[in-house]
Amino acid sequence: MQVHDQPEMLRHGRGDRTAPGSADVQEQLDRTAHGQAVTSRALARLQEQGWLHLDDLHWPGRARAVIDHVAVGPGGIVVLLTVNWIGTVEVHAGKIHHNGRPSATQGACENAAEAVRGMLPAELRNRVVPALSVVTTQPLDGCAGNVLATSVANLEAVLNRQPTVLDEHQVAHTAAILWANLSVGGGQHPRQPSTPRSSNRLAGWWRTLWHRRS
Repeated sequence: MQVHDQPEMLRHGRGDRTAPGSADVQEQLDRTAHGQAVTSRALARLQEQGWLHLDDLHWPGRARAVIDHVAVGPGGIVVLLTVNWIGTVEVHAGKIHHNGRPSATQGACENAAEAVRGMLPAELRNRVVPALSVVTTQPLDGCAGNVLATSVANLEAVLNRQPTVLDEHQVAHTAAILWANLSVGGGQHPRQPSTPRSSNRLAGWWRTLWHRRS
């Protein structure tokens, strides 16, 4: 699977996901923010299918690192990092390649998922799936080892085709655990995420758990 990024969509990721060779730090920050927003909007559209998503969560064990997104839904607990690379992205032989070279971002996705697993009860840990969201206008839909690699355009389809492993109560309970433990802000409670309009039970469970933890 191969993707050639369009110039107007080129955005850099954070930390070790920043594309080399850029001298304009502010441009990198702006592009990163754009990529995060695009992925967040795609995840928000999944609410109708019973998914909740959390943005900008603390990365356990790393002082200033942030996990871009966690989506919790029928298909499991999907831990996503977002990148916006210049050049070619391809998935083959179980590896993510950027401009023909294996990308360290694959390992970062796995590490982020492992960190989230450590925050969950034992019965939920095998429901965690690492994923990479690539901001590009071209289709990307592959699997590098155990990491889902998808373009933002395909993100909804990729998550919705995951086998059902969580019921509505587990979705709400898991999201509440992660929000309570990984929200950034030193104990301040961020804005309550919206809930799927199609599921009154999920919305009710989420509100109950949210207020208990608040």
